[in-house]
Amino acid sequence: MALAFHQTECVCYKIVCIRALEPDGDLFQIQVYSSDTRTWKICVESFSAQISKYEYPVYCNGAVYWAPDYRSTSSNFLYLKLDDEQLKMLPLPVEMMPYERSIMYFGESRGHLHLIFNTDGEEHILRVNVYEMLKDRSGWLVKYRVQLDGLLHDFPCLVSQYQILDDFGEVEYPHQNDFDVVDVVRGKEEDDTFVVLSSNRKMIRYNVHKKSFKELYRCENYNLHLSGFHRYIETLSSV
Repeated sequence: MALAFHQTECVCYKIVCIRALEPDGDLFQIQVYSSDTRTWKICVESFSAQISKYEYPVYCNGAVYWAPDYRSTSSNFLYLKLDDEQLKMLPLPVEMMPYERSIMYFGESRGHLHLIFNTDGEEHILRVNVYEMLKDRSGWLVKYRVQLDGLLHDFPCLVSQYQILDDFGEVEYPHQNDFDVVDVVRGKEEDDTFVVLSSNRKMIRYNVHKKSFKELYRCENYNLHLSGFHRYIETLSSV
């Protein structure tokens, strides 16, 4: 399910649903509910795909996108353009294709669609590349190269060690990232753009231009999970 709604334009909304046509099969159809007509209709009769490809739907600029799946053998992934109710193809970033890259973040802010995927190797420790979809939907560019080394003194939990054996049987202690990207928020002014990280029951706000940071929240008795975060809550207060 995906909700297509933009409160600054109108009060109408649509709900987009991907529905399996057979149990444990790979044939699906897309149905759309409109608040104008208060009815459901089938806009895409059937198509074949892996169900795992259609997770974490995001609405952005008149289309619904689903987070790309690194397990797919295709270099493209699908999105639904709502004005003509047609499935379209969007290429993946070329850096994502040679390896199995799992998605760290997929979301929208101020009309921009962002993508972050995990990278391998210690040379990438504490470095995050934020990709932005091009306006014509023809591909992606690296919008921000976020280097998080400055946070390590205050938040050593951002990296973790693990043991492996080298070719001589000696124990090595490589490091790897131990954080999730919860959100990428574009500021009204570009200098106010920030990312929100979660690590070891802490949430951290990091300004990508000013390189400033602060701890937003600490929870001692609850493990933070990506699926539990929402940018907006039902309140009149500014969060």
